Amino acid sequence: EHRHKVRIRNAFLMGACEVTQDEYHQVMRTRPSWFGAEGKGHAKVAGKSTGEFPVDSGSWFDARELWNRLSELDGRPPYYRLQSIKRQGNSMVSAEVEVRGGLGYRLPTEGEWEFACRAGSMGPYHAVTGKSKLRGNFQYRQAVVYGTQTKIAGLGRSTRVRSYAPNSWGL
Repeated sequence: EHRHKVRIRNAFLMGACEVTQDEYHQVMRTRPSWFGAEGKGHAKVAGKSTGEFPVDSGSWFDARELWNRLSELDGRPPYYRLQSIKRQGNSMVSAEVEVRGGLGYRLPTEGEWEFACRAGSMGPYHAVTGKSKLRGNFQYRQAVVYGTQTKIAGLGRSTRVRSYAPNSWGL
């Protein structure tokens, strides 16, 4: 992608890491993660305690419900108004969403997310230093024989939050 300027007009706060499966369960009483003990990817995490793994599945609507519940638990008015909710199992699959604004918890905008993730760096990822010195868990292509083949490299599953060093802003 080509770099472009994004203006972030208001200050915002960001959690230091992803929401863990245990944190999500404590608030929502469900465990929607693919790489969880009950998820469809459970074979890849067999024998691992996944409570400190990030929530890796769930709908866009589920995330808004989580932030609203966290806001209420913290004595703040919900940031979103959710109406006409439709569920499939434990997941919200559709709803009318109104942004109320205010001081409730919310998801970051795309610009806020990228700003926080890059932490002032100009490379494609904050976690790449030099050539192929990866400090994160993401999928990438790796040359097997120069110019002829590539293989997909990476862990192939999520892992415990804080398994990798934070970026230069501590996130």
